[in-house]
Formats: sequence, structure tokens, C-alpha cells
Amino acid sequence: MLVDILRRKQLNPFSLSFIDIMACGLGAVALMFVFVKEATFSPLNESFENEIIPIEVEIESINEDINFKEKEILNINNEIQKTERSAKNSKQKIKVANNVIENLINQNNELSASLKNINKKSETKYKPVKKSYISGCNVTGNKIILLLDSSKSMLHKDLVEIIRLSVEEDSIKKNTEKWKKAKDILRWLSFNLPSDAKVLIAKFNTELTIYPDTKDWTDANNTLEIEKQILFLLNEAPNKGTNLQKSIEQLKNWNDADSIYLITDGLPTLAKKSNSQSRLNRCLEKDTVSSECRQLFFDKFVESYSDIFPKTKFNTILLPMIGDPIATFKYSVFSKENDGCFLTSSDDWPL
Repeated sequence: MLVDILRRKQLNPFSLSFIDIMACGLGAVALMFVFVKEATFSPLNESFENEIIPIEVEIESINEDINFKEKEILNINNEIQKTERSAKNSKQKIKVANNVIENLINQNNELSASLKNINKKSETKYKPVKKSYISGCNVTGNKIILLLDSSKSMLHKDLVEIIRLSVEEDSIKKNTEKWKKAKDILRWLSFNLPSDAKVLIAKFNTELTIYPDTKDWTDANNTLEIEKQILFLLNEAPNKGTNLQKSIEQLKNWNDADSIYLITDGLPTLAKKSNSQSRLNRCLEKDTVSSECRQLFFDKFVESYSDIFPKTKFNTILLPMIGDPIATFKYSVFSKENDGCFLTSSDDWPL
């Protein structure tokens, strides 16, 4: 009976229950999770991550360096563009400056050529005479001042014509007969200076005018320098009034002169205002200048001259105006008192 029971209880391999199968599957899945977990958190993976992080940091640093270098390159390119623009502007400025310099050189060459021609003509026209005198009026002295009246009265010998010409263009004023004659006399005197003398050439109206920056005497044999000074002084047409007193006072730095040669046409029309002489001041306030007032102005010139040039010879070359006979008397007496000469030129002198 027991044998029968055992026979009935023999196991059949195909009699496993469903739950047994599921248990085996779950066990396999659990085992797989164990293996995956071991692989994920293994020391090998941690080491790999530790190597990646510094590389990423280095890559980020390299990118920052690249960005910085790109900005530097951009700034350098901007500077290069600015430099190129500046160089271009500099080239243009240099080109303009070179053109200006070239023009100045050409003008200087033309002026030098013109000056040489004028000098040759002047030497021919005003050939120095051996004794440097005319009608007893010697051109002498070691230090000589040539002083030209350039007031508007030098335009003509007649007062009505002076008034008419004073409103004309400068080109007309410069070519009036009387003014051309005054310029010729100035050049004649300059070419008849003693060869070893020194000279100062000046003009005056209400103010004294000399060549700019002139601080010393000019050698009489330096004809080019003298002609340059004359050209400068004769560049303007006659204008304004005649203040001989003020002009003499402005020559005080040259008070060691031996002789002064004045080229003028009459008595002065102005003088310095006086604190004590009301009569003189009334003359200065008038619109027109009477003969009496002009004599007062001349007397003021005489006072200043005696103070500044007590030992200097005074010479007068007069181109007289119509209606001013007192001028001849006043200048002739004063010139004689100061050991100088006085003359009135003929119509064709110094030609």
C-alpha cells in the first residue's frame, strides 16, 4: 500500500507550477540589477568622470582665451584702420605742404629775379656820382637816416587835386607824378650813400614805418637789402596826415645818426597833444588845419628834434605845395641851423 502511495506521488518534470516559473524569472531580474548597479557605480566610472571634469574646465578656459584674443584682434584691426586713415590724411597734408613750399620757392625765385632786374635798372638810372652831391647838398655821414613823407599830401602839389586823389584806388595813387618823384629821390639818395656808411630807411605819416624787425643799421653797400626795404616801404600809397614830431621821437633808438635826409612837401598837419598849450590843442581839435596851426606843429617837431638829435645834421629836400610858402622858409632855416642842406628839386630831378 505504501508502495502504491509512493508510486502515485512520483514527481513529473512537467508538473512545475506557474509560481515556480515566476520566482525563477524574478530571481534572474534581481541578479541582473545587481550586476548593472555594480557596473554603474564602479570605481572605473568615477575615475573617468574625474578625468572629464578638468578637460571640460580647460576647454572652457581655452574658449575664454579665444574670445579674448578675438577681441584683441578686433581692436588691432581697428587701430590699423585708424592708422591707415591717419597715414592717408598725413600724406594728403604732406602733399599740400609740399605744394605750398613749391609755390613759395617759385615766388621767392620770381621776387629775386625781379629784385635783380630792379637793381640793374636802378644802377643804370641812378648811377652814383663820384662826389655824391648836387647843388651843394652833400650825401655824407657814417650813419644816415633817409626819411620819406608818405602822407596823402604827397599825391599832388595842389590841394584840390589832393582831395580828389585821396578817394581814388591805390593803383592810381601810387602812380601820381609827385609820389613817383618822391620815390625816385629816395632811391637816388640810397644809391649815392658813401660806400662805408650805414643807413636806416623809413617813411612816416601819422606813424613811423621801418622794415619789420629792423634793430640795427644796414650797410650802404648792401644794395639788395636796401632795395628790399625800399620795396616794402613803397608798397602802400600815400595816406593820412603828417606827424613829424611823433616820427622823430620814434627814431630815438637811432639818435647816434650823423645826418637825416627828409623828403617832404610842407609843414606837418599833426603834433602831440600838450597838457599846457591850449592853443596847440585847439588846433588839433579843428577839422581843417590853418597855416598858423601848421607852424605850431613844426615848432613842436623842432623841440623834439633838438632833444633827441642835438648833434645830427638835418637836410631837407622839399617838393613844395601850392599855397604853403612858409614851409620853404621854415625848413631852410632849420636845416641851416643844424649844419644841413636845403633844396627844392626841379621838375626833371633826379632823372
